[in-house]
Amino acid sequence: MKFNWINILIFSFQLFLLSNSLDNSTLSNYKDIIITNLTGILEPDFQAKIVNGNLNFNFLSQKNGSEIILDTKYLNILSVSKLNSSLDIESKLEFKYGNEDKNLGKPLIIKYNYKENETILINIIYSTKVEGTSAQFLDKNQTIGKKYPYFFTFSDMIIGRELIPSQDTPAVKFPFYLGIKVMNPLKGMISGLFVKEEKNNDNSTTYYYEQKINVPIYLIGFAAGNIGNKSINENIVVYSEPEYLDKVNDIQILEIQQLLDLSEQYLEAKYEWGKYNILILPNSYPYSGMEYPCLSFTIPGIINGEKTLVDRLSYELIHSWFGNLITQENWRDYWLNKGLATYFRRKILGKWIDPDYGKMEGYFGSLFLRDSYNFLGKNGTYTTLFPNLTGVNPKDSYSDITVEKGYNFLYYIEGLIKEEKMQKFLQKFIQNFKYKSIDFYDFQNLFINFCKEEKLDNELAQIDWQKWIFDKGECPVINDFSNKYFVEINKTLERFLKDEIDEETEKAFKNWNYTSRSFFIRKLGEYVDFLTEKQHNFFTTTLQLYKDQDFITTTYYYKIILPRTDKFYENELNYLLQYLSDYSATDYMGAIYEFFYKRDEIKAVETFNNLKGFYHTYMINMVEKEINRAKQNFPILTFDLSKKDECSFFSKDTKIDIISNEYKDDLGEIIITDGIYLVLNNNSLKLECHLEPKNKYCIIKEGKIISGEYNIKVPSRIQKKKFAVKIHNSILKIKTYEKEIKIDEVLTKKNYEIDYSKNESEIIKLYFLGEPDKEVHILINDKKINCELKNLVMECPISNIINSYDKNNPNEIERYELKVVDLCNIEKYNMIINVKKPKESTGIGIWIYIVIILGSIAFISLIVIIVYLVINKRKKDISDNNLIIGKLEDENEIDNLNK
Repeated sequence: MKFNWINILIFSFQLFLLSNSLDNSTLSNYKDIIITNLTGILEPDFQAKIVNGNLNFNFLSQKNGSEIILDTKYLNILSVSKLNSSLDIESKLEFKYGNEDKNLGKPLIIKYNYKENETILINIIYSTKVEGTSAQFLDKNQTIGKKYPYFFTFSDMIIGRELIPSQDTPAVKFPFYLGIKVMNPLKGMISGLFVKEEKNNDNSTTYYYEQKINVPIYLIGFAAGNIGNKSINENIVVYSEPEYLDKVNDIQILEIQQLLDLSEQYLEAKYEWGKYNILILPNSYPYSGMEYPCLSFTIPGIINGEKTLVDRLSYELIHSWFGNLITQENWRDYWLNKGLATYFRRKILGKWIDPDYGKMEGYFGSLFLRDSYNFLGKNGTYTTLFPNLTGVNPKDSYSDITVEKGYNFLYYIEGLIKEEKMQKFLQKFIQNFKYKSIDFYDFQNLFINFCKEEKLDNELAQIDWQKWIFDKGECPVINDFSNKYFVEINKTLERFLKDEIDEETEKAFKNWNYTSRSFFIRKLGEYVDFLTEKQHNFFTTTLQLYKDQDFITTTYYYKIILPRTDKFYENELNYLLQYLSDYSATDYMGAIYEFFYKRDEIKAVETFNNLKGFYHTYMINMVEKEINRAKQNFPILTFDLSKKDECSFFSKDTKIDIISNEYKDDLGEIIITDGIYLVLNNNSLKLECHLEPKNKYCIIKEGKIISGEYNIKVPSRIQKKKFAVKIHNSILKIKTYEKEIKIDEVLTKKNYEIDYSKNESEIIKLYFLGEPDKEVHILINDKKINCELKNLVMECPISNIINSYDKNNPNEIERYELKVVDLCNIEKYNMIINVKKPKESTGIGIWIYIVIILGSIAFISLIVIIVYLVINKRKKDISDNNLIIGKLEDENEIDNLNK
């Protein structure tokens, strides 16, 4: 969309229309009456796992009204009172809940008549409910020290209403003076500057903190536990459980001060918050960090002594300007927070390390952006920077689109107006909007005016605001993030893909920081479906990445090792279980459980169920989605090779049908040449199994076949990129008879000639060289007959062979085929039996036949004579009748003539 005055008018009109638009993620009436200050005390109850609150709200009305409406969710409101200027209760106020919204909670409606510009003091006493997710309680065994329980809050986006009744929107910002009361020896902390602590008579202490700069409710954080501290310098103090303080690297934290100084210089804006303190929480915290003012929350995985991980902390530091000092007015415009913070962080890292480092992170971020498009759909609802959040939880809209598409837009306009002008714009941005909440149109209007002032009309005209901000889908312009790190990583990757892995590869990998290592592993996953043995050994044996040398690299290690190798040794599994027990950072650990489930669904589900008490609700929800996704999209092929009879296998290359399976036709033809064996004691038979849409079978390819009951073994579950294989009903019987049925062909006749008329009781004999198996069978013309085994001789009476004799059959010789077969009807010996039929007798029987024949002839002759006589008599009668009739006719004719 080209820039012109018509567009300015359109944008100005849009700004006018939306300037009074409500945040539709809140149920409060913050446009009528607004919070201006908050005081009071919160008291976490570790036994009941709830928080008791006694808070005082200062309100300033914007117009006349009769209701104060606040956001709540999972809160139990006990009382609401009007206070006087001395904070004494003046009167109890009537209150009720409005209709519940499944995403946004229940509005608390307080009845009170107020006039425009009236100051109102309200006290609310309440408690949270255990169903809420903002207040999290850890048992002592879930902490680092395992001596005392721990409490922390998480109020990102709209979760704050589950902790404090409030106007839960980033459009409302206010200062606070709050206390947190905890039992000794626990220490309480709040995201403000420490003021004092008061000892109470009930063996508890109340810790008071003040925040003079206006903040929204989501930026108020609380924590309590066995917390010690370590001063790094006069501005930075690290807090954590005492057991972890020794692991905090002073030099690493001091680099935060360097980044803080660089940021102040670049923006020409001082750090406004006084102290920059860091609280290292237990690993149940659901994110790697949270940018609470004066007290950044983070997890032990980030503060582990590795110097390069300091730039993860820099993200929380940068939010001190972008997000905290200047806040988005609506969760719809969240990219103004996340996108700007990401852009500036990479800019400062480029100043701190070198410009190419920031570009490398930009390229790495573009991979995450691509993942989000693939997950949400390239034109999905939430692929715009201006999503419609009506009727939804804004958390559902948050993804790397918010972060990386926002970053790409800012990087793009920097390319248009150049870095020097972009730096000047950011300085102006801070000057104009600090302490405020803004929306996209505030940003756009400032940028347009800035470009006009700086004579950047041509550059401004190239920006298509519609496509970048409002349209769904991919970025309209693909930015170039070429950098020297990318070249080095690609060079190493090319050699790695050829299995050219040596000391130089190891040295390069160890010299990279976590971003380069993670980027390398991520890119490798795009090129290989399965790791070679050499590649696997490099990560696992040489580098031993499973040992959590740094949290982020280890996370990427598991993401490539779980889905892309059959080799996953027991010690690695144990480290994976420890890793899953140590961390709950949803912003990094996504897909770990999905891959784990595909590796071993039983162990994955068991592990998850055991850790639900450790994980934050956000982590639980994420894992449940991953496991469900794995169930739906990853077939675990299960099949059964066992059979009830013993005739399943006979020799190599014999096909054995797979009885049952969950094969999906869309996988095409699958041949498994490794990993499935039949095992009997020390004997092992290797199988080759074919899974095809209409033909599923296995073949014995290697090994000596002997009789016995075999167990089907899969030493390590067969894992491919698109499927896994498991075996059910693992016992299979095999019988062989190579040494058990041997016929003595010297004594046993191969051909029998039998005269049935002379000896109807003749016996056919089979002589064996050894005692045959009791299941040996004799077949005559493929029909089983009964024979008797005596010692090594089997006798079969001729009567068993010839069950009937057709005397009218003209054939003199009846041919029979006798077979000796084993249990499975495998032929071991055969013979031919020719039975000669008895000749016709020449005795009295012939005269009987002659008499019968002559008698038959005489009888037939008599019948013929009788028939002849009857016929002749009939003819004579007919002739006589004809004469009489003729005579009568003639007489009648003469009479007629005479007349």
